[in-house]
Amino acid sequence: MRFLIGFVFFSIALHLKVACQKLPLNQEALKYWSSLGKYEISDDGQVFYFIKVNSSQKPGSILTVHSSRSDKDFIFYDVKEVAFVNNCKSLFFTNESDSIFILDLESFDKRYIASGVSCFTKRESRYILFRSQEDANWIFRDLISNNQKIIPNVLKYSILDQGGRDRDLFFGVNVDGSLRYDILKPDFNTGNIIGIMRTQWLVEFSVIMNRSANVVLTKHKNPEGEEYSKIWLCSSMNNPTLIYSDSSVANGGKIEGEMYLNKDGNKVIFLTSFKKPSLPVKTNLRFDLWSYNDSFGKEEEERYYNNSLKKYFIFDAISNSITEICDKNRDITAREGFSKRFLFFDNPNIAWFKRKQHLGDVYLYDADLKKSVKILDSNIDVYNCAFISSDEKKVVYYDYEIHRWYSYDLEYGKKILIGRDIAVPFYDLESESIGRKGPFGICGWSANGQFVYIYDKYDIWKVGLNERVASVNITNGFGRANTVVFMIKNIGPNLIIDEDSVVLSAYHSKLKTGGYWAVNINKRNISFSSKQLNDYSVSTRFPPGIFWGASGDIVKAKNANIYLVVRENAETAPNLYLTKDLVSYQQISNIHPEKVISWFKAKLYSYKLSNGVESQGILYFPETLDTSKRWPIIFNYYEKRSDEFRKFYFPDFSFANINIPYAVAQGYLVFIPDIYSTPGKIGEGTLMSVNAAVEQMKELPFVDTTRMGLQGHSYGGWQTNFLIANSTQFAAACEFAGSADHVSSYGQLAYPYGHDRQEFIETNAQGSPYGLNHTPWSNSKEYLENSPIFKIGNITTPLLMFHNKTDVQVPFSQGVELFLGMRRAGKRVWLFQYDDFGHQFGGEGAKDFHMRMFQFFDHFLKNTPAPKWMVRGIPAYLKGVDDGY
Repeated sequence: MRFLIGFVFFSIALHLKVACQKLPLNQEALKYWSSLGKYEISDDGQVFYFIKVNSSQKPGSILTVHSSRSDKDFIFYDVKEVAFVNNCKSLFFTNESDSIFILDLESFDKRYIASGVSCFTKRESRYILFRSQEDANWIFRDLISNNQKIIPNVLKYSILDQGGRDRDLFFGVNVDGSLRYDILKPDFNTGNIIGIMRTQWLVEFSVIMNRSANVVLTKHKNPEGEEYSKIWLCSSMNNPTLIYSDSSVANGGKIEGEMYLNKDGNKVIFLTSFKKPSLPVKTNLRFDLWSYNDSFGKEEEERYYNNSLKKYFIFDAISNSITEICDKNRDITAREGFSKRFLFFDNPNIAWFKRKQHLGDVYLYDADLKKSVKILDSNIDVYNCAFISSDEKKVVYYDYEIHRWYSYDLEYGKKILIGRDIAVPFYDLESESIGRKGPFGICGWSANGQFVYIYDKYDIWKVGLNERVASVNITNGFGRANTVVFMIKNIGPNLIIDEDSVVLSAYHSKLKTGGYWAVNINKRNISFSSKQLNDYSVSTRFPPGIFWGASGDIVKAKNANIYLVVRENAETAPNLYLTKDLVSYQQISNIHPEKVISWFKAKLYSYKLSNGVESQGILYFPETLDTSKRWPIIFNYYEKRSDEFRKFYFPDFSFANINIPYAVAQGYLVFIPDIYSTPGKIGEGTLMSVNAAVEQMKELPFVDTTRMGLQGHSYGGWQTNFLIANSTQFAAACEFAGSADHVSSYGQLAYPYGHDRQEFIETNAQGSPYGLNHTPWSNSKEYLENSPIFKIGNITTPLLMFHNKTDVQVPFSQGVELFLGMRRAGKRVWLFQYDDFGHQFGGEGAKDFHMRMFQFFDHFLKNTPAPKWMVRGIPAYLKGVDDGY
């Protein structure tokens, strides 16, 4: 097999005077940055392609195709779109000039088709659809016979994404210049253009569909200027059934656009909103009354009321009837593919602090019986832990109180404790200890609906929904015995597991190594070996909460045991590999910008905290580190981030957290420690975790611990504020969107939603152990101890702050409170506020944030001259005029 391993992707490298010389990482070098783009493998696994994507400053992607059948390679430049067609016998692609080509994958003959844009096709189809550049008509072309059909006078078109690579296109076509419009669908199976329905005064439309029917939402504007919408069920052009029209409902009933179609094509769920009832005005005064009996603040109360005016209905084509299901305050789980039953969850009008012991009720709706019934209540996280089986006969749910899974038989109303023979917990003990309650979850169903697949911390269990069926550990306990986390990667539609061909990812939670297995679940005693794990990243699952992990992808050929795998680690860019046994891998792409541009290395450190807990952290350093020098170091953190160890970071501006490639290129070491905290002791845990990391770094002779910096965002921003208020060992700190005062935060409203922040402060919000687990009046000591504002007098570290007025996660007032306090105390502090950004930066805001942050660190950690904005500030009247550089 012949591959283009030696292909040179960086033309600038040819001009280097010294062979071993690398370009410095800067904006000029990034003009030549490339990365792995789209890739696919044919159904028989004999043909694959991938795209090398160049930077936006050096446009023109390169397509590489290889055929094992003919042992031929194909390279094409300036590619825009590419996809398999004609049952993977051909490949279509377009270039930057919008020329469309077809490549025969047997002969490798390339054929020009036309000049066009917006190309559509399907993997199994011999037809291609595109819009002609000559006359804007749409062309439906047969790639074999070259016959084509023209679709003229297109007013609108609607794309239906069916998931994965499957998309359908629908057209709204004007009929003979009249006010009538046909909605048409090109059929990629037959090459015909199918009429869906005919209507008039069409403004826009959208469609959902399956093999049985189409549901069309049309929006209209008649000659009198009246706007209205209709929902249609269409099985043929001449016989569309009008389901609902908001123009015929006296009190509103406006169609909202949310729709679901069952798999038989005879039931449609849709959402409407009704007008508020007109009430007499009794006073000219406009005021709000806040009562101790209220469940919400006024903005939340208004939103809850508005949601109560939004109603879900279901249309039954068999009985030609419409039935109300529930209002918008209840969450429906029905999606495409339901038959007649689905769940919806209660979102009770109860204050959050009264709701902790009542997470919500679970209701079953039966479309044939046209009624709903409450089947479960309390101790259930209705959003993550209640699922209806694939045959719609049982509901599997997790009981928070006893930490076990149950099956509820919908026919007989009987609940069964399932997996009772499993001795290991279904939840994470560490997460539970800090208030993150919840299981690892289910991963899917057997095709017959008799079994559910459930994760524990490491392994996967096949659990029968009948109490007499023994549970099977399909990973044979290898995960728990070796701290390896397994995950099913190829879960089918409706969470159905193909038991004969399951692809598992495996991730070693200590060593951060990963690998894959392909197994037949029905075979017992499947063997696993740590030798199959390697130094590349795989995507995996984590306990409830926020975890930062590596990435990875695996794609199996549909009809062969041949796989494409994306492999990366911190020091090696993502590339594509081919494997048949998931043991031996052959590299098939050679995209390595890190070999041309100066890069970094990563090392994983393990060490103990002062309380004896084993912790880990990652040190990033230049690949050509001069250990005879002493380097400044910046600590960046959030919570558990050591699982990023194998992650390849792309160089870019800093959007929230510091960009590691740029920081290392600027001459900094970066260390990311895992943070261990407990409710009420979040600051203490942060300080303990960072101090342990500092002590670990002090053992390295090339780390200058007199030049240490801190940088964090959001929760990490609060951590930064806390650290400088409780430690004097850091020379500079930069925080973005961090809070400062838990007392004032507790009483604030978060806009634009208007919800109070009590729950956020009191409980473990955001997935981090941010909650104090108390009210300010029941334990004021912990509120004060965890609030940097009360220790401003201790601060000696200069602080650069970024906090924006439109931040909806952490109110701007938190940043102002800390800034004013530090200014009053005579501390060195600067605060930037950007009008057009919120909790994170993007675009020009990210560029400016990035540049000023490094100006700040360079001054305090490298002794470079201070920029003008640090010395003289920027007066308000010069906003937008003087940038202070």
